[in-house]
Amino acid sequence: MKIYHKGLLLLWAVMAGVPVAVMAQEEKNVAVNLSATGITVGEKVPYLEIGNLHNYYTVSGDPVRSLNLRDLRGKLVILDFWATWCSPCVGMMPLMDSLQREFAGRVQFVSVSSQPDSVVTPFLLKLRKGKKSVLPYATSDVLLRKAFPHRLLPHYVWIDGEGRVVAITSHEEVNAVNIEKVLSGGSGLNQKADQVIAYDRNKPLLIGQNGGQGDNMVYHSLFTRYGEGLKTLSWVNPELSRGTLLNLDISNMYAAVYSDQTWIGRHRMVFVGKETDDFRYQANVHDAKSYKREHNWCYELIVPREKKGMLRQLMIRDLDFHFPYADVDTVTMETMCTVLVSTGDNGMLRAKGKERKLEIGQTGFSMQAMPVIGLTSRLDAVYMQGNPYPVVDGSGIGFPVDMKLDCNISSVVEVNAELAKYNLKLVDKPFKTLMLVFRKKVGAISRL
Repeated sequence: MKIYHKGLLLLWAVMAGVPVAVMAQEEKNVAVNLSATGITVGEKVPYLEIGNLHNYYTVSGDPVRSLNLRDLRGKLVILDFWATWCSPCVGMMPLMDSLQREFAGRVQFVSVSSQPDSVVTPFLLKLRKGKKSVLPYATSDVLLRKAFPHRLLPHYVWIDGEGRVVAITSHEEVNAVNIEKVLSGGSGLNQKADQVIAYDRNKPLLIGQNGGQGDNMVYHSLFTRYGEGLKTLSWVNPELSRGTLLNLDISNMYAAVYSDQTWIGRHRMVFVGKETDDFRYQANVHDAKSYKREHNWCYELIVPREKKGMLRQLMIRDLDFHFPYADVDTVTMETMCTVLVSTGDNGMLRAKGKERKLEIGQTGFSMQAMPVIGLTSRLDAVYMQGNPYPVVDGSGIGFPVDMKLDCNISSVVEVNAELAKYNLKLVDKPFKTLMLVFRKKVGAISRL
């Protein structure tokens, strides 16, 4: 946007706050380089008046109270936007005073503040401690800030002898070497990108893009009640440093997070006492619609890459915090299981090659060069979820196997018919395995 187009400069001069163009983009929560919305590098500066000028004199020594930028043509003008509360700004004052003396006649610094004279002048007198300064300054500025919008201070605008902006920088670029470079017609100064994006402190950060897109997010933990319209999901991926649980009850949230080496389904959950009835949906106890609204939750955790190995541990910590009334832990215990047992010689199963391969579907299963647990874990986690007991490996086979089952692998009867050719069988019997035990802490209340 060229702000020196007819009528637009006047609009900026009378407006309070940021330019209309910036406000429009803020409403869209788009990151804006604020400096680029005003007079930018390469553009000529219109005849702007510097008012409320102090410490600037004519050749005869008379004070000058206002100055037009056109009166400084032929010199390199460096506008220094600053404030008394800005430590880097104040720290630059002695250096700028020194540079003004060194480059007298060729360079003109002007310090510009939006603060009133009643604040700025006493502050500078105290800062100088009686020492004379050759650095002019303007107070109560409105017009220049509109012409060169910015958010972060200090802010420097470099204008060459022809009235063209050659750089907009931070204070790191203000030194004798760079001044000589610009005076010699060179450039290459690091430009200042003054990003601004809308943020409402009365709303959660990043929700609805409040404060940005979250592209630079390092750690994020979010917990909400039931999400209308959201699908049910459990996804925990330490390699991606992220876990997401959507519209799950307490039991399924904990089960998803604890399912590391062993997948934990309904048949691996033990609920102690009626006090835990609300930890999971029960058709004979709950109304489905009201239960999900009252007892289903959404949760997400994103951790830094270096913390990915702690993802599950940190998720358990968060769940324990939000559900302090739930006492949940894994226990290896003897319980009824559907156990894969050997009924004879299993030598025919020994893998003939080393390449691992797995093919699985509702009507068949085959694997090559894989441990037997490759079968039992998938039956337990996916295909026999309706089985009353966990499916576990008790065959004692310690070598990789080749196996092919042509049957409905959700049916224990059909699977057993196929397993017989390998001298294997699924048998219901007590067996030690990993279980997830739920209890309710006495006297504990929800934080939500």
